[in-house]
Amino acid sequence: MAISQKKKIDFIKHRAEGKSLRAIAASMGIAYNTCLSLSKELDTEVRNQRSMEYEEILALYSTSKRFRLEAISAQIKRVQEEIHNRDLADVPTDKLFAIHERLNKQIIEDTKGLSLLHESSPLDDLNRLRLMTTPCE
Repeated sequence: MAISQKKKIDFIKHRAEGKSLRAIAASMGIAYNTCLSLSKELDTEVRNQRSMEYEEILALYSTSKRFRLEAISAQIKRVQEEIHNRDLADVPTDKLFAIHERLNKQIIEDTKGLSLLHESSPLDDLNRLRLMTTPCE
């Protein structure tokens, strides 16, 4: 029995979503052995579909991560400006330093793994980050 192109596409989508062969067979109304054959025949296509879906998820995550980094960077800049304008004897200053430190830690955490593999090391990235977040005089 020949399987239609639409059924093959549906199979690829279901399999890329991580559904079991038994679940796919039941939902598509085809035999388990047919699913087994399709799994072997369409393995490359399933892997490609999974990769494309993962890339989409990673792109969304990277975009939201970038916006988060930009927001944290803006907050750090405001805190740095406020610290620079304040007298260090002023009581709330320690709170500003605490906020500044928390934001720095957050930005370091969010930038893990964001390095040019051939041009810099994690130490270079950390030093660059420190330069970016050090208050200017």
